[in-house]
Amino acid sequence: MSCSNGIIDYLASGGLEDILLDVVETRASSAVVGNDKEAEIAKQKAARELSMKKAKLLRLIKHHLDGGLRTEYTHTKYPRFLWKSLNERFESQTTVLFPPLMNEWNKLRFQDFKTVDEYNSMVHKIIENLEFCSKTITEDEKLKKTYSTFHASHVLLQQQDRLCEYTKYSDLVAALLLAE
Repeated sequence: MSCSNGIIDYLASGGLEDILLDVVETRASSAVVGNDKEAEIAKQKAARELSMKKAKLLRLIKHHLDGGLRTEYTHTKYPRFLWKSLNERFESQTTVLFPPLMNEWNKLRFQDFKTVDEYNSMVHKIIENLEFCSKTITEDEKLKKTYSTFHASHVLLQQQDRLCEYTKYSDLVAALLLAE
């Protein structure tokens, strides 16, 4: 699921991703140094650090939950358990969301919007949601969608834009904004 990959990347920036990915415990237990006393001190220090990271991660995940979900998971004390529960619960959302989003994308027409900015905003909103469902819309698809849904009275503008051979959707939008 692309959303969970993004969250893992975010957690990696804070050194917290290992807790969700079953890596930390093995590292902490293998951090043996010299004699037994030093090894025990190193283990205790690693355990404290791990405990602090788990608490920080749990707080971070719960902070970003909706109020109802936060209440439901109030008594959950283990970040890995919370993470797995949330993934199991919401993994099917992509299956549910994908068909209506594709329908929305297929019905999207440039001519239905008063301004280029309104159209562009809707394109990005739909694409962002499709990316959540692991569907990527390419630059070429965005360009074709825009060209093919111009109003019939804008055929000349459409032909001019095709002659410019835009390879980036953002360049086409900039040109349309200037023409507006």
